[in-house]
Amino acid sequence: METTRYDELRTLVAANFSETTQRLVDEALAYAAECLEKQVRYDGSPLLDHAAGVARIVISEIGLGRNSTLAAILHDVVRLPPCGEAGDLMGVTSEIRRRFGDEVLGITVGLSNISKIRLKVSKEQAANFRDLIVSYSEDPRVILIKLADRLEVMRNLRMFPREKWRKKSWESMNLYAQIAHKLGLYSIKSELEDIALSYLEPAEYEHIHRKLEETERERQTFIDRFLAPIVERLDRQGFNYHVKSRTKSIFSIWTKMHKQHVPFEGVYDIFALRIILDCPPEEEKTQCWAVYSIVTDYYIPNTERLRDWISIPKSNGYESLHTTVSAAAGWRFRFAPSGWMPWPNAASRRTGVTRGSTRGRSRARCGSAACAS
Repeated sequence: METTRYDELRTLVAANFSETTQRLVDEALAYAAECLEKQVRYDGSPLLDHAAGVARIVISEIGLGRNSTLAAILHDVVRLPPCGEAGDLMGVTSEIRRRFGDEVLGITVGLSNISKIRLKVSKEQAANFRDLIVSYSEDPRVILIKLADRLEVMRNLRMFPREKWRKKSWESMNLYAQIAHKLGLYSIKSELEDIALSYLEPAEYEHIHRKLEETERERQTFIDRFLAPIVERLDRQGFNYHVKSRTKSIFSIWTKMHKQHVPFEGVYDIFALRIILDCPPEEEKTQCWAVYSIVTDYYIPNTERLRDWISIPKSNGYESLHTTVSAAAGWRFRFAPSGWMPWPNAASRRTGVTRGSTRGRSRARCGSAACAS
């Protein structure tokens, strides 16, 4: 194995794990390189590049631990035997169990089982296949790593034969993105949908992308004006908070355009703002509603659009309070104080749904404002 080829992964491991884990990762890379020596990707690069890419996503974007990282590195070894002295699957699984333990083996076998499912490009069958994929994942880490696997594939889809583009894009949009959504992995969901759309509807994707670039300065000006009175009140009342903003995904905008039969200019749900409060856990609900009250002091709420997931969280653990408020110049905003996801890891932090202790205090997402139609 070329020693420097996977330095990016090894550096990431060194920054997040113990020296023992670093040695295990090096061992897994060497073993996988030996087993997959003759396997290459469509662009001629080693197949192990894919596994290393999946492992990087598992660590840095989903926030899983040592065994998940090792399983990500080794998953193609189980999927594509033979390797090792036994020269068959039994020999491979025995070797993985001996070197890396039962948990790592269990995850790799689960990933291999999912890979055997033959997906049909049919919306009628999509829900059944989603349930089937999840049912193959008794260990929740299996489905999380599978999502990382699909994300790595989609980021590099250009190297695949053109005849595979549409099928993998359809699967990503209708199967894997929906699973990510159910798990609260909204960043992964959005990226899968956007990449898939760029292959399925390239002209429309480029049109929306260009429009977003053209209107970026206007959006930022409006965000600043919208936030000004809210920020002044939050500061005056002593809230400990910070604000995040993001542009809505191209797929989300494209969906709105088609559902409402409007051009880009007719979609108001273009960007989102989120106010995140640092507060003790017992004060989260009170402070979230207080921020909601401040926003609705300045902007008129649509009571029919109120969604209270603070009192009754979603089944995936997501806590949020959504409503739509009207602002000047015809803009309407969805305001969404939100809370937590059951997994206290990097993925849930990034997707905006974690409630976790930080120096004895809880970081609760108690405010989000988004342009809404």
